[in-house]
Amino acid sequence: MSIFEEIRRRLDIVEVISEYLHLKRVGNSYSTNCPFHPDDTPSFYVSPSRQIWKCFGCGKGGDVIKFVAEYEGLSYLEAAKLLTERYNLDIDFGEGEKEERFHSALKKISRFYAEELRNSPTAKEFLLKVRKLPAQVVEDFNLGFAGDGFKSVEFAKREGIFGELLEVKHFFLTSYGRYRDFFHGRVTIPVNNILSKVVGFGGRSLSEGQKPKYKNSPNSEVFQKEKILFGIDRAKNYLRDRNFLIVSEGYFDIIRLHSVGLGNSIAPLGTALTRHHARVISKLTSKVVLLFDGDAAGRRAVISASKELLKFPIEVWVAFLPPGEDPDSFILQNGVRAIREVISSARPLKNLLIESVKKAGPEKREAYIRLFKEIVNEISDPIRKELWIKEFRDQTGLNQIGRARVGKEGRS
Repeated sequence: MSIFEEIRRRLDIVEVISEYLHLKRVGNSYSTNCPFHPDDTPSFYVSPSRQIWKCFGCGKGGDVIKFVAEYEGLSYLEAAKLLTERYNLDIDFGEGEKEERFHSALKKISRFYAEELRNSPTAKEFLLKVRKLPAQVVEDFNLGFAGDGFKSVEFAKREGIFGELLEVKHFFLTSYGRYRDFFHGRVTIPVNNILSKVVGFGGRSLSEGQKPKYKNSPNSEVFQKEKILFGIDRAKNYLRDRNFLIVSEGYFDIIRLHSVGLGNSIAPLGTALTRHHARVISKLTSKVVLLFDGDAAGRRAVISASKELLKFPIEVWVAFLPPGEDPDSFILQNGVRAIREVISSARPLKNLLIESVKKAGPEKREAYIRLFKEIVNEISDPIRKELWIKEFRDQTGLNQIGRARVGKEGRS
């Protein structure tokens, strides 16, 4: 019997899924709205006799381990380990599991990059003088340098990790038949999952002429950028003292925020915040402060992120930086006290939307009303949805919202 079969045998799938979703008995099965897609009517079913779950809306399904992997944004192996810890199952995973080999290989190459950085005056100058990061921060985040992209290949072969790194697309075959590192010539930023395992890297060019400016590891068995939040492994520990997460953009923004004591900061990896990201956030906190540039692009990012977050029981607050600024540049120019004041000035998204309607002239008011409707229809909780509508009517004197439609469930 495999370790996965043993976990499935020893766990009750209904008990586990009930920790995440409110299940209702229907004959010999249990049902609820699916957490993985907008679901107006229950299409998610759990079969205790077969120990499986299935959504007849989006088609997803599987065993108890697969459910936790999908819901928590983990790999199958990571979900299995999480369940063994949560339910005190005495199961030995051994050292030869495939994903553990990937994590080990990525950790070793990360250490190689860190050593390469110490031996590269150009890369060190970029981080310490151009980006103005303290040496301790560079070390804490294990930043590195991929060099010419050939030495790392030779290192991987010597260490016996070449096959694993090739499988996760960390190396590529050049047109002249030689393997090279995907991040050659770039500063490397290790990306950890929520369990603090290295799953991939971000790579920053050393010059503005090298395009693209940023690269992420290609998607692989252990790295899916639409599911990973940079800084989440560190931020979850800061929530013991702070009851909210700061969501911003960019590797160096998060590194800078952490370096000045704002360790409850996270960011998606160069992509818009996804529903998967929002689900992960909802398991950690009920409040998010969106910290974005105050220009048009920043405001669009706020709306996009809010639509995903409000599918879950999360309060969305917004703090805008001056146009053209990001947290990294703002802190460097204005200091720690200034960024703390910006975050302290954050306001609920609902209030900002209602004020926009109240202040807008006739030509823009309709657009803001439509935006409010779009946002309110993303709210998963019907009671909270009606409270938003009531406050809109009370403060604006307008009756144009009507009853919000129910749907787009985003249960936690």
